[in-house]
Amino acid sequence: NYRYEKDIQNNFNDPVDYFEKDVQARLAMFEHPLDEIEKIRPRKGHILDVGCGRGEFLYAANKRGWEAAGTDISESFVRYARDNFKVDALTGDLEKVDLPSESFDAVTLISVIQYLQDPLATLKKINSLLNVDGVLYIEVTNNDALVFKIGDLLKSMREGRKVTTHLSPLFPSYQLYGFNKKSLSTALELAGFAISYIKTGGVYGGGRVGGSGLGNSILNLMRSLIIFIGGITGRGHLIFCIAKKRKRR
Repeated sequence: NYRYEKDIQNNFNDPVDYFEKDVQARLAMFEHPLDEIEKIRPRKGHILDVGCGRGEFLYAANKRGWEAAGTDISESFVRYARDNFKVDALTGDLEKVDLPSESFDAVTLISVIQYLQDPLATLKKINSLLNVDGVLYIEVTNNDALVFKIGDLLKSMREGRKVTTHLSPLFPSYQLYGFNKKSLSTALELAGFAISYIKTGGVYGGGRVGGSGLGNSILNLMRSLIIFIGGITGRGHLIFCIAKKRKRR
């Protein structure tokens, strides 16, 4: 446990280097999930951001009238959130943080579930924290995205064995799981949720090939084009989902 905790803090240590440096861009990015949540739940209340990172989502939610709280496993991320955005952020795994049952109207998992050790256990915990009419918003990379399928194929051909280009449990960004719409839907249903919608999207973003030079510039141009084509053909690199807590029978 000590070694695991030490690795976690080392892996997710620098809040400036790990995240996009443009804070205003990140604040603007979080308006979309809030818009989607408010379409289903216009009345604002308590919202929890699991994996709150540097706290930009919490700040944006507070500005819109929500009472926002967040959790994150990284001590440095939470410290940054408290110091720079003055938000209510707690350090620790969600399953171990002391939060009262049925105390939140909405919960968000934005680019988080793919990094969790036990995604199903976390989803069940979230279900217990939501009130009867509570909603869960998820954004996660799409394992069936066109850009990943093409990248996996080309890298596998080059190395002569089957490899993946987007799962990285031992190096940044430390992604453990790949979800598609079917596997995410199954996990949500097992955790006691009813899905309101689940869809793919994303016509830009999705990371870049590291390095410099003409070759890398061409690779990144091709990658951007593939991401765009995937986004407009239903094979985008992101999954967006809203689910409601299923009412007990």
